This record gives sequence, C-alpha cells and structure tokens, in this order.
Amino acid sequence: MSEKPKPATTNADLSPDLATRMLRLGMVGPRRGVDDVIDRLRTPDGWQWWEGCMSELGEGSAADAATRLVKGRADLAFITSAKELHKSRMAAGNPVPQRLASMAAYYACIAAALVHHKKAITGQSPELLSEALADLAASTPEPWSDLIGKAALTLSKDK
Repeated sequence: MSEKPKPATTNADLSPDLATRMLRLGMVGPRRGVDDVIDRLRTPDGWQWWEGCMSELGEGSAADAATRLVKGRADLAFITSAKELHKSRMAAGNPVPQRLASMAAYYACIAAALVHHKKAITGQSPELLSEALADLAASTPEPWSDLIGKAALTLSKDK
C-alpha cells in the first residue's frame, strides 16, 4: 500500500491584527460595530482621534464634552438627543470615518446616561452592551475609560 501524500504546509506568519480578528470570530462570534471603534483607537493616533470625536458632542472642545458627559453636567434630554443624532450618522450610506466617529459618540452618550442618570437610552441587550462597553473602556483614554467602564459595571450588576 502506498501512503497518501501529505498536504503542503507553509510557515507564513499571521499579522497580529489578522490573528486578533480570527480569534474574535472564533471565540465571540461575529464582529461587532464597536470592534471597529476599538481597532481605530489602537492606531498610533487613536486617542487623538477619540478626542476629536468627543468634541462633536455639542459646542466646544473635547474637554468641554468631557466635562458635560463625564462629570454628569449634561441633562438626559441633551444626552438622548446627541445619541440619536449620532445613531442616525452611523447609517450605512455615510462614509466610514463619519460612521466610526458617530459610533464612538453614540457609546459615550449611552455610558453617560447609564452612569449619571441611571437610564438605558438604547434597546440593546444589557448583556451584549455591557460586554461592548467593557471592551471599549479598555481602549479609551481617561476620563472616558472610567465613565465607560462604570457603565459596563452598572449593566453587569443589573443582571
């Protein structure tokens, strides 16, 4: 009897990004929208990009947005309105950079409403939202990381 030939193998290395994507798909299922924001945050200018996204949360600079949302100085009506605006900008027809920036602002608004007003302003599953916020918190700069992390904890305690 003759042996079957073994398939050829290669020693090609996977890039870290490709390996991470493959692991995410295999371990947690399909890619979430927040994963694109996290990937953008992990680029060399990611935190600078985040600050630019946060400056779109009303008039003023990113520091003003941080004061309003992170310190709880924005009322729920403002937060909900900003969330809805950015949700509409996440539509598929908009350019990718605008969709990503709007998604970042969207999650910041959801986190602020949860932490400061104890209100869920989204219909997303609390379990999935908690996971998304926890993952996002691990990649965002302070003071946003603290706010988003607290929001994730708030949802996980409500289970």
